[in-house]
Parts: sequence; structure tokens; C-alpha cells
Amino acid sequence: MGEETEIIVLSENDIARIVNGEEVLLEISGKKVKIRQSYMKGIAADMFVRTNRVMNTVSNTFEY
Repeated sequence: MGEETEIIVLSENDIARIVNGEEVLLEISGKKVKIRQSYMKGIAADMFVRTNRVMNTVSNTFEY
């Protein structure tokens, strides 16, 4: 038999909180799980052409 897969579903509000540097706390299978943005920038540039990108309205730059 295959492994069981857990699915984490985030609301638009949860995603906005993560993008703005906050954390989202969930409970999955009785375990508390924190989801947050990485503290480190990616080493390689984003190679995908994405239809939607997050814009930082303070610096007017796109965040990947």
C-alpha cells in the first residue's frame, strides 16, 4: 500500500499572513505544525514564468 499523504489547505488570509512575515499554526494528525516563510533567500533565481507574483507595495518590487 502507498503512503498516506497529508494535505495542508491555506486560506487567502493564511497566505497573506505568511507573505507578511507572520506564522500560521495548524494541527495535523494531533501534531501542531507552524508554517512560515523561509528566513533565507533562494540561491537561484526563479526559473518559472508565473501568472501571479507577489508584489511588495512598500518597495514596489516583486517577491518570488
